[in-house]
Amino acid sequence: MNAELCHLKAILDKAVKWEYLSKLPEFEIEREPQRLVTYVQLEHFAVIYQNCDVTEMPQRMRFEPGDWWRALLVFGYMTDGQIGETLALRREDVNLEDEMTVTRHSGNKAEHTESIQMHDTVIEHVHKIKHFRPILFSWYHCSRSLHNEFIRIQQSEDIHLDCYEAHVHTDACHAYGFYDLRWVFPA
Repeated sequence: MNAELCHLKAILDKAVKWEYLSKLPEFEIEREPQRLVTYVQLEHFAVIYQNCDVTEMPQRMRFEPGDWWRALLVFGYMTDGQIGETLALRREDVNLEDEMTVTRHSGNKAEHTESIQMHDTVIEHVHKIKHFRPILFSWYHCSRSLHNEFIRIQQSEDIHLDCYEAHVHTDACHAYGFYDLRWVFPA
């Protein structure tokens, strides 16, 4: 219901701006329960990391798909990057000698360019996927297949998370998403 109210509010807000209405009516947004925050537990990350060899994508690279996945997951886990900005990283934005990476304003949600210090483990993994393509984590398949492959890696080792939402469950309900890599696990 809140989604519909937000759409209605946006329409009426435009009507006020165009002077079809003199004043925007007040809206009461319903309180909704928040989703439980999930994070990739360290032991699950280790299992996912070791099972990256079950995937066959990305294809036609100079390295094994499992190495690509391990580099992507370690990069996401240790740099707190969103999957979209990680996939948008250009090769020239990753300086392995200075151990720095730059996320451009056009590729991140913050809409500003920032420089990030990379951990030695990240650098070690990125070295394994060196290539000449302009995008570091080149994924030339549809974006849905990226998520499906991530789920498949988890299912290969029976990682099955509980879903507490009241809806029709899918495979994605019982697997980690890329956003879950960004949450630092508790000590």
